[in-house]
Amino acid sequence: MKKIWTPILVLFILCIAFLTTLFYGIRISSLSIGGVYVDQLYIKLHKKLIVSAQEVRLNKASSQENSREEIVAILKYLPWMDRLFYSINIENLRYEDEHIVLRYHHDMFYLDSNYVTIDATLNPLERGAAIGIKKLLLKDFNLELQGSLDLDILTQAGFFQGNFTTHGISGSVALKLEDMLLSYVAQTTSFETLEPFMEALSTAVNLEKEIGEWIYQKIVASAYQIDSLEGKIDLLSGDFFPYEMKGFARGKDVKVTFEPTLPPALIENLSVELSNNQLIFHIDTASYEGIDIGRSEVYIYNLLTEKNGIVVTLKTKTQLDARIHRILQAYGIAIPLSQTSGITDGTLELDIRFLPYSLKAKGTFLLHDANIRIAGVPFYSREATIGLENTTLTLRDAHLRYEDILDLVASGVIETTEGTFEGQGMIERLHVAHQGENIISLSKVSSPLRLDFSTPDVLISIPKLATSLRFGEHENRIALARLDLLYPHSSLLQENGFLKGKTTIITPDFKTYAVDLDITELNSLLYRDGRPLETAHFIIHADATKTLASTEGFSLHQTASGREIFLENLDIGLDGTPSSPQGQTPTTIHGKNSHLLLLDQNQTLPFTTYTLKTSPKETHLVGAFEQGNVTLFQTPTALDLSLVGADATLMNHFAKKEMFDGGVFELTLKGENPTFFSGTLSIHESYLKEMVAYNNLIALINTIPSLALFKGPGFNERGYEIKEGNIVFSQKEEVLTLHAIYLEGTSADIVGEGVVNLQDDTLHVDLKLKTFKDISNAISQIPLLNHLVLGDDQSIATAITLHGKLENPEVTTHLLQDTFLTPYNILKRTLQLPFKIFD
Repeated sequence: MKKIWTPILVLFILCIAFLTTLFYGIRISSLSIGGVYVDQLYIKLHKKLIVSAQEVRLNKASSQENSREEIVAILKYLPWMDRLFYSINIENLRYEDEHIVLRYHHDMFYLDSNYVTIDATLNPLERGAAIGIKKLLLKDFNLELQGSLDLDILTQAGFFQGNFTTHGISGSVALKLEDMLLSYVAQTTSFETLEPFMEALSTAVNLEKEIGEWIYQKIVASAYQIDSLEGKIDLLSGDFFPYEMKGFARGKDVKVTFEPTLPPALIENLSVELSNNQLIFHIDTASYEGIDIGRSEVYIYNLLTEKNGIVVTLKTKTQLDARIHRILQAYGIAIPLSQTSGITDGTLELDIRFLPYSLKAKGTFLLHDANIRIAGVPFYSREATIGLENTTLTLRDAHLRYEDILDLVASGVIETTEGTFEGQGMIERLHVAHQGENIISLSKVSSPLRLDFSTPDVLISIPKLATSLRFGEHENRIALARLDLLYPHSSLLQENGFLKGKTTIITPDFKTYAVDLDITELNSLLYRDGRPLETAHFIIHADATKTLASTEGFSLHQTASGREIFLENLDIGLDGTPSSPQGQTPTTIHGKNSHLLLLDQNQTLPFTTYTLKTSPKETHLVGAFEQGNVTLFQTPTALDLSLVGADATLMNHFAKKEMFDGGVFELTLKGENPTFFSGTLSIHESYLKEMVAYNNLIALINTIPSLALFKGPGFNERGYEIKEGNIVFSQKEEVLTLHAIYLEGTSADIVGEGVVNLQDDTLHVDLKLKTFKDISNAISQIPLLNHLVLGDDQSIATAITLHGKLENPEVTTHLLQDTFLTPYNILKRTLQLPFKIFD
C-alpha cells in the first residue's frame, strides 16, 4: 500500500505546489518544448486564468486559409474563453504562415490575424453572451461589420444585426447562425461602382471572368443600390447555396456596352433580380443609338456555378440598319440585309456561353414597307419575315423588288457564312424593256430560286427560266441561257423571230444596254444565198437615244425618230408592198448586193444597191440593178413607179420566163395602190422569144400554106424582132386591162388590146398582125397600085385572138374571112381611085 500511495502523494504535492504557484503567478522568460517556443510568458490563476506572452511561436502552418475558417475557429474556442480565462494577451502568436494578435480582458475581445480583425465587447448571458462588435473585418473580402451579436455559446447559435462596408459599398445586414449555417439578409445605400466588389467576389467564389466583366464592365451605372440580398453559407464547408440566393438591386443611368468598339445602350432605370442562380436584368426605358430597346431582356444563368453564360434578348421596332448590324457583327453574325427606310419588328436572342465560349443566336425580323440593301444593292420589300438560327437565316414569304425590273416572293434558307440562298419563289413580275420594246415581260412564274451575295453584287438564278440576274452598284447583268423558254414572254423575240439561242445583257442603269445575242434558230425575213438565215450572232448597244445592232452583213441604227438598216450580201423578204416594220416606226434600209424578196408575189428584186424608206405615211424606194434603175413612191392614196434602162435579163427575171432577148425596157406605173393603177411598158430593139402564146402563133402560121409569107425576117430563130414597142395597161382589183398593144417589127407589126383576169388566170386579147412589110414596101412605091392593094394604112393585116388560160392560151385567126373580103376591098378601093388621083 505504501508503494502505491507514495506516487499519488508526490503527484498531489506537485499539483498543490503548481496551483499555489499559479495563485501567486508564474513568469517564464522563455520556454521551448515540443515544437512550441514561448517568450515572456506570464500565467496567474485568479478565479480564472490570466495569461500573457510577448511571443508564442508554433513550428507549423496555420490550419485556417481564409476568413471563413478563422471565424469557425473563433466560434469553436470562444465558449471556453469566458469559462477559463479572465484575460489573455498574446502580442504575437506566430505560425509559419500567419501572425495573430489576441487580447481578451473580461468584456473586451480583440483579435487580429491574416484574415480577420475583431474588436468587440462581451457581456455574459446565462447561455452565452451579448457581443457588441465595434469592428469585424474579413480581410480577404474587405468586408467590415459593426453591430450586435447575441450568441448562445453552448449551441453556437446566434443573431447579428448591424451595418457593413465593403469595397466602397455600405449598408445594413442581418445574420443568423444555426448549426454553423449562416443566413444573411443585406441591403445597401446608393453607391457608385461595382468593380472592386465584383473583382473580390470573382476571386472568393471562383466567378467566371466574363460574368464579372458583364456585371461591372459591360453594364455600368452612375449609381447602384441593393434593396435586398439574402442567402446562406455553410461555415464548415464553404457552400453558399447559389440556387437559394435571392436579391433585388437597382441601377440608374446605365450604359450597356456589347463590344468595346460599339457605342453603349442607354438604360434610364435598371432593375436586377437574383433568383435561382440567375441574375435577371429588368429593363425600363432604354435606347441604343436612338433605337428604342425598352422591351429587351438580359439575364445571366448559372451565375455562381459552372456552364454559365448570358442571354441577351433585344426587342425593337426600328430599321434593320448599321446600328443593329454592328451589334450582330460583334458576335460574328452577319445578316446580308440592311434597311434604309421602313420599320422592322425585330427580336434577337443571343445565348453566350462563357467557358468554353459558344454562341447561340435566334431571332425573328418582320419587315414592312422597307427599302433595303442586299450586299449593297438596293431593293424594296413590301413585307418579309427573316428567321435567324445561329449563322442560318430563313426567309419566309419575303418580297423583293429591284427597280421596276423584278418582283419576287421567296422562301428558303440563307447561309450567312457562305453568302447564299436556296429556296422556292414566285416571280410576280420580270420586266425588262427599252424604248417601249419588251425584252422580257412575264408574271406569276413559280420556280426554284438561288441567290448569291458573297460578292458586292447580288446574283439571282431562276432555273425554270434558265435565267440569272446579277445586280450591282455599277453594273447589272442578265444572262438568258435558253431564249425558247422566254419566247412566249418577249415581244422582241417574237417580232424578230428569235426562236432559240442565248444572250447576255449588260446595263448599268437599265437605260443603257450592251447585248451579246447568239441566235441558234432564227425565223426572220433575212436570207443569204437564197436560203433563210437560220443562225446569227448579234452585238447590240443601246442607250436612251439610240440602238445599234450588228451581225455579219447586217447593221441597225435606231433612234426615237426611226431606224436605219444596212444590208450587204444579205437579202430581206417583204410580205406585201414595202411598209414600215412594226407599223409606226419610220425605217430606212440600205442594201448592197442585196435583193428585196416580195414573198407574197414570189418575186425577187435583184438590186446591186437600193435605199428603201418606209413610214406609216409613205414608202420610197430607189434602186439600181446591173442594168436599170427603179424609183417607187407610195402613200396610202398614191402609187408612182418608174423603171428605166432595164435589160432583157431583168425583164425575163420579173416575168420568170425567157420572154425577151436583148433590148432596153422602161416601165411606169401611176395609181392609187397596187391594185388600182395605170401604166406603160416601152420596148426598144428586142426580140420576143419563145413563150406559150408566141409558140402557138408560130405553130399556126407554119400549118397554113397561105401564110408562108409570114416567115419573113421578122420571125426567125431568135423570135419576133421588136424595133419599138409600147403597151398601155391598167389594173383595177383583179382585172388587168391592156388598153393598147403596139409592137413594131421588121416585117410585121402587132397591135391590139385585151383583158387579163388575175383571179382565175384567164385572158382575152385581140391582136392585128400587120404582115408583108417587105412586099408592101415595094408596092407602096407604085402610085395608085399601092392604094388598090394595100389600103389606107399601107399594110396587109390579119386579126388574131388569144383566149383561155394564161398557162396555155388558144390562138385563133380570121385569115379565111380576110381572104373572102380582099376582092371586095380591092373593088371598093378601085371605085375610090379617081379621088386618090387628085390627092
